[in-house]
Amino acid sequence: MHMTARIACVCCLILLVSTCQAQSPQLHAASNLSASQAAPTATATAVGPGTAASTAPVRTVSGPPDLNSAAAELHWDPTAQDFSWYYAHPGDYNQDGLVTVSDITPLGVNFNAAGPFSEDSALAMVDGNSDGLITVNDITPIGQNFSKSLERYQVFHSNDLSDYPASNLADNGAGATLLGTVQLVNNPLLANHRRLFTLHLASPPATGYAWVRPLSSEHVPGTPSNYVDLGGGSNGNTPPEAILVLSADNVAPGTEVLLIASGSSDDDGDDLTYSFDPEGDGTFQAPTTQPTLAWTYRELMDYTPGLRVDDGNGGMDEDTAALTVSLGTLTTSVVDAQSGDVLAGMNVDLVVSDGKPGVLFHDPTASETLRWRQAQDVAGTSWYDQYGLYAGGPGISAELVNGVPAVAYYTAGDLKFTYADSAGGSGTWYVSTPVIASQNSNSNQIAWPSLAIINGQPAVTSVNLDALCGGDLLYVRAVNASGGNWGMVRKIIDKEDLVTFQSSLAEVNGRPAAVFIAGTLSKMRLYYARSDDAYGTLWPSSLIITPESYYTFSDSCLEVVDGIPAVAYWDKTAGQVCYLRANDNIGFTWSDPLVISATTGSIEGDIDLAVVNNTPVIAFGDVVEGLKCFVAKDAAGTSWNDPVQVATGNDTGKSVRIADVGGRIGLAYYDRSLQQIIYAVFLGD
Repeated sequence: MHMTARIACVCCLILLVSTCQAQSPQLHAASNLSASQAAPTATATAVGPGTAASTAPVRTVSGPPDLNSAAAELHWDPTAQDFSWYYAHPGDYNQDGLVTVSDITPLGVNFNAAGPFSEDSALAMVDGNSDGLITVNDITPIGQNFSKSLERYQVFHSNDLSDYPASNLADNGAGATLLGTVQLVNNPLLANHRRLFTLHLASPPATGYAWVRPLSSEHVPGTPSNYVDLGGGSNGNTPPEAILVLSADNVAPGTEVLLIASGSSDDDGDDLTYSFDPEGDGTFQAPTTQPTLAWTYRELMDYTPGLRVDDGNGGMDEDTAALTVSLGTLTTSVVDAQSGDVLAGMNVDLVVSDGKPGVLFHDPTASETLRWRQAQDVAGTSWYDQYGLYAGGPGISAELVNGVPAVAYYTAGDLKFTYADSAGGSGTWYVSTPVIASQNSNSNQIAWPSLAIINGQPAVTSVNLDALCGGDLLYVRAVNASGGNWGMVRKIIDKEDLVTFQSSLAEVNGRPAAVFIAGTLSKMRLYYARSDDAYGTLWPSSLIITPESYYTFSDSCLEVVDGIPAVAYWDKTAGQVCYLRANDNIGFTWSDPLVISATTGSIEGDIDLAVVNNTPVIAFGDVVEGLKCFVAKDAAGTSWNDPVQVATGNDTGKSVRIADVGGRIGLAYYDRSLQQIIYAVFLGD
């Protein structure tokens, strides 16, 4: 046990003793005796010659469980002719029938455990105040019920409901008869489970009512359970009808589905409570009067969510529904067929403008090598003609800027920026003058741009290349929302200190941040840097975020995932695609990488990370195995579904980019073997 838990247990014990002293005169008196005046125990002591017999010890009467929370929930199965109920003895956390100091142990062992806890779990007993957390607050039931015992359960029956006890400690009515008894000692206690009691009747009554009561070691009856109607009784309780309806039954991962129980009913007009089992795994949430539950599903599988309704008078019913979570049906379109080759990485990008997907790409066979094409519909199943923009590339990076598609690119060694005059991108595209950043006498060109929106204005990171194919890491931000004018170029990294290669820019907690590759051609690492201000004028020392490795590669992969910066990258040495997420919302420290998939061939820069429908998605093109897509099982990306194959064949999935297309996964990529720019989308059924 952790030291903090031990301390909590000690505090609990102090509180327990003080509570129990207030409730037990014998314990209070004994606690005030000195060592030489210790109270006598129940153990018999031999009396020797010449000594006086000691006074007989005072026997503490052990009462039954008598709080409202001690009421068991009785169920009747008329087919099996069985009564069943779970153990209900508040404070008896070790389920031995007696509330004592020994019940502190289960509390300490499970301290800080968080629910909700299933009805059959031992933790449901230890959560004494039923708040879904095991904390110091759960010591109170031990004090309230200290020394109360439960030796057996008795099931009673009557044809007259007035024989049901009027209060927790009241006697049964004169017409009540005993149907059977179940001893605690004869009931097995399974590890990590709550005791479950069953009474089978060979010849059960055909009519009337039944209830179960605990009996203490002093044979005093305690709090009665609910009563169940066996049929034919006067004013008999009619069970409710549970009806579960889903707001959707076939959804993409990350979709919130509404579980609706408002169609459930009760002929007696009783107020219903609703318990939902959203995952369909048999774990029902705590009952509530709210007839709806919103639940987000991300795991790719078939679910059977459940509903349980209770009328509060022993009547209960359940219903289930069917739900499928899938990526949907894959549909592809050829955006551009080329006769020339396109190098891997940063030559295709995908944006959603005016609600429709659009692809910016580099075509080396055209005079205007930088090109744009937008879909005619929101899904991207049909497309308008493509437009030639300017000579530039092959490295490009696109974003939606001020409501229109825009792209950063390099040409003749300079970094440039252009944006459309309309959301559809079918009119004029403007070129910024002067260029964003220019080559200097010590460099060949400015390359590998990464465009992002930082505090409402476009900004770009890029690399000032030298003869070694790496160089300074630069940052420049526009001075207006459209990107018509740009500010001063800043250096994030000087090549004299660290040679940098491709980078990825994003806004992290209100400031520009970048993940970039740096090192040498023989040994590259992944680094992270975040500006000291919102404008990117000052940049602190960068942080190495990948383990020691021969070679890592990442491309346009910095994303804010569930409020935390994250990145996907390829570890060439290990042949693995990895996912890495910070431990905080600024990227001060980073967790260990999570291996998403082994790779059989090179993927270089052909990898992307994006958030689609509030769910992390990774896609990468394996030279051998083709293009694969991975979807996380949770919003943070702590676990991932099995891969979905998007395209097969050698050298497909080059320069892959992901976008959220109406809550569905859209991808744009280059198929090098077919020499085609492809758009693919998973459509709902």
